[in-house]
Amino acid sequence: EMISETAEVRQEVREFMQEEATIVSSKNENKKEDPNLKKKDVYDVYHNFSAPLNKIKEYQILAINRGESDGYLKAILSFDKPGVLNRIFDKYFEYDESFFLDILEEVVDDSFMRLIFPSIEREVRNLLTEEADLHAIEIFASNLRQLLLQPPISNRMILGIDPGFYSGSKLAVIDTTGKYIEGATMYPHPPQNKTAEAKRILLDMIERHKVNLIAIGNGTASRETEQLVADLIKEQKLKCHYLIVNEAGASVYSASAVAKDEFPDLEASQRGNISIARRVLDPLAELVKIDPKSIGVGLYQHDVDQKLLSKKLDDVVVSCVNYVGVDVNTATATLINYVSGLNKRIANNVVKY
Repeated sequence: EMISETAEVRQEVREFMQEEATIVSSKNENKKEDPNLKKKDVYDVYHNFSAPLNKIKEYQILAINRGESDGYLKAILSFDKPGVLNRIFDKYFEYDESFFLDILEEVVDDSFMRLIFPSIEREVRNLLTEEADLHAIEIFASNLRQLLLQPPISNRMILGIDPGFYSGSKLAVIDTTGKYIEGATMYPHPPQNKTAEAKRILLDMIERHKVNLIAIGNGTASRETEQLVADLIKEQKLKCHYLIVNEAGASVYSASAVAKDEFPDLEASQRGNISIARRVLDPLAELVKIDPKSIGVGLYQHDVDQKLLSKKLDDVVVSCVNYVGVDVNTATATLINYVSGLNKRIANNVVKY
């Protein structure tokens, strides 16, 4: 216990582990697997994995941590035990020879294995996890900033399409300021296969509202909807274009309180297509309405420190809004709320005024 409580000894062991130890992960044979489950084991690459602690990548640390948490992996630290015991002996004892040398070596071994190693192992693993968390959060913040600052496509009449099979594809037209004009639903894909009717609905909306751009969500039935739109443009020789839009978080927005306030008369399923269209017109103004964690641009986002992640992402949103600026004549209260010095109450009052 005296050896274990010596700060110099612990520091020596800590440095040794960080410089010399290797983390080794293997499959947890005690984990009971469902025999009917045919999906590939996502932790297969870590069933026989090892890497020096000073060279292991951040994503590997997070993957091993998740594998341990889910019960699929076991991870241990592998190291030169005689080497670390010699370092402890040299650091604590001031002599090289003693009549009680064998007993002292046993004492050092017991101190290390029973007291020092378990706590140092936790320290080292926690330190690795903290560093991996910070790296993942920085990557998330960087990706979010790029997403929020993508250039808008302004002065366009946009038709947003939220594709789907069974429930149909939802359509929404917005004007050049982002105001919702009209919505509809078409069923061009299986099981309904009402392709001709869908083309008529699309053509009618495009011609009546002089649509310049069609924004198609990249979710279920996206490719089939893209083919339908491309065929219609070619057949009718329309002077409009289409593009594929990342619809991550659109469903979260459509069921949110913000969406209900904006469109109280619309069903949740009819709000996602409006969000898809607005993401083209003004990405920043639309994406700030969604919790950044729902946009899906992060690495192991559910495994990292949630409080730190939320703060970092909020800082990024505030930074982007203040970098770009806000048009108070068209901005929503959600967007104005991110302007430095303003709060939710002032933002709501600005919009009402």
